[in-house]
Amino acid sequence: GWFKLQFRIIMPNRMSKLCPVILLLLVACALFQKSPRSFLGASQRKCPLSSKIPCSFFRIADLEIGKVSFATKNSPGVPVHENPKSRLGNLVNHAFGASCHKDDIVYMNQQVGDVIESTLTLPILNEPDLREFRATAKTAKAAEQAAAVAAIQELEASLTAMGDTRRATRTNPKPGENPKTQPIQGVPVHENPKSRLGNLVNHAFGASRRKGDIVYMNRQVGDVTESTLTLPILNEPDLREFRATAKTAKAAEQAAAVAAIQELEASLTAMGDTRRATRTNPKPGKHPEPGENPKTQLYNLVEQAFGETREGYIVYTNQRLGDIIESTVALPILNETELRKFRATAGTRKQAENAAALVAFRELEADLTAMADGPPLSGTHPILRLKKLVRYALGVAMEQGDVRFEHQTLGDIIEGTVTLPVLTDVESTTEFKATVQVTAGAQNAIHAAARVAFQELEPSFMAKGKTRIAHKVENIA
Repeated sequence: GWFKLQFRIIMPNRMSKLCPVILLLLVACALFQKSPRSFLGASQRKCPLSSKIPCSFFRIADLEIGKVSFATKNSPGVPVHENPKSRLGNLVNHAFGASCHKDDIVYMNQQVGDVIESTLTLPILNEPDLREFRATAKTAKAAEQAAAVAAIQELEASLTAMGDTRRATRTNPKPGENPKTQPIQGVPVHENPKSRLGNLVNHAFGASRRKGDIVYMNRQVGDVTESTLTLPILNEPDLREFRATAKTAKAAEQAAAVAAIQELEASLTAMGDTRRATRTNPKPGKHPEPGENPKTQLYNLVEQAFGETREGYIVYTNQRLGDIIESTVALPILNETELRKFRATAGTRKQAENAAALVAFRELEADLTAMADGPPLSGTHPILRLKKLVRYALGVAMEQGDVRFEHQTLGDIIEGTVTLPVLTDVESTTEFKATVQVTAGAQNAIHAAARVAFQELEPSFMAKGKTRIAHKVENIA
């Protein structure tokens, strides 16, 4: 074996002159149980050949000598190139059908004189008397490998038989069917029991479940795993438990979910159907249309009443109360002495805000609609008052582009311009200007132009608004 090894290393490197020397080096390495690299490294000052031998020789020699030494001395019965620890791990995986955990195969090493003693145990076997496999070597790694070899020699047959039996007794799927899609009897193909149970809970309570709504607790009972399923979200006086056992934790949880589905599916489905049927359906014209967002409807109502909607006109605040979210909506734009707040609760923040907006819409619709048709309020924002005046006179909602604002700097002053394209069909001036000092800013220039427009249009537009309202009353009568 050694002669075959040295020819395999020497010939490809064409080192004919060094053949005798390298052969002696290999023999020395075998006698002293060292690799060529470490042997020459220890005697580098005395041996000038270390600088002439290529690195490829060391890589091949280290690998091959390690394999031969390991296969012929340290690991009898194990094929060359096979790592005993990896081999043992693969046998355990084959026997139990799952990857090994850290505590399934345990190596414990201790120094005994000049050698290392390694003790190997396999807690995964769950034996009454835990077997120990011992071996000694000069290094901890070699001792562990030797202990693994001892375990393989004794356990290989039984572990292989366990794995073959487990595979043979598995459910054989039909042609073209994935075995993972039907692991439990009574559950439809492609249906995951845990996902099915989660979907039933979502349907019943109208919100995505959170961690803690469905709880699985597992424990080892002999050779099987027992899973206990509870549903705290049901808020029952006596918390029901659904138990099932299987060889793995995953299969036990799925089986417990099947038991819960069989008992709860009818009631959870009925709860969800009742919840959907009893939801408030807004009436056409009075409340938001089906499919329309209540927050959007409230926003549009405020915009019609005040001519615009800005940040801070409608304010939402949310807080969690146990398993639900409470949302509060307020409208500071109403400038009330006591600010009214409209509250609602739901399972999610979005649903709670929509519910609170719906409450506010129902309460304020009449007042805000009257404000939209009424004259502008005094003391409000200049641009807002101008938009309200135009709406009161014409009876149309203000849209983007109906009122335009511009400004330009002319030396030491800023000229603000307000244009009303919406007035093109009436006999009124559509452009109004005003100037302020540069230090006042462009926004004040626009506000000044809006005040000029309001003052010029107020008499005629107030009269038009009153006439329009009077005709509207007559038509309603």
